[in-house]
Amino acid sequence: MLKVTLGPSKEVEFADETLVQMGESILRTKKAERGFALCYSGNQILPGKEHVGGRSSISYKDCGRAPKAGSFHTHPRDGDSEPSWYDGFGSLHNGWSRSVQWITCTGSPKDMTVRCHAPRDVPDGLTVKVIGKDKRKMHGKPMSADKRFDELHQELARFRVRDLPKLVSRDILPRAGIRVEDVSFAGSKGPSKYRKYITETGEVISVEPIDQGT
Repeated sequence: MLKVTLGPSKEVEFADETLVQMGESILRTKKAERGFALCYSGNQILPGKEHVGGRSSISYKDCGRAPKAGSFHTHPRDGDSEPSWYDGFGSLHNGWSRSVQWITCTGSPKDMTVRCHAPRDVPDGLTVKVIGKDKRKMHGKPMSADKRFDELHQELARFRVRDLPKLVSRDILPRAGIRVEDVSFAGSKGPSKYRKYITETGEVISVEPIDQGT
């Protein structure tokens, strides 16, 4: 799991299932966005059902009776994981309309990275209205192009798909299409053992040594 801090008195956790589903969505993304709702269960964030959208937009179903924490979506292969201006504005608008710090996570197979951000506080209606006037002007631009977001937003987390083995329990990795393979090499000081994490396409995303007692 991954703990993040929304504010001085609010710490939440992305559950293993959520992190793995993010990795799975990234690995399966081609020409269309994929994503799902982020749902609260106490202080944990769980994944909703994955949906497939278009090249630059996606919609999600609700979390049922559970409070909605935010959303995750991928950017197709021609775009990286950097949130768009509309991703930043969407966090503000959803946060204001729901009176929450709306978490938006984005990912991409181009850089195999997930980035999560949220407003520093629950947005107010005036701020949302003022920034919303620039929708047309900022179309197609990244969130970083609007310096107002530097003050309004905070980055909660950033990790690569290759980091998943360090963030979640090993037995859940196959759900993200990641298999685990242990290998041994003969050396002058005896055999060395390593653990490889490999995607369905054969890409080795991580290699780590194994203690001889493992």
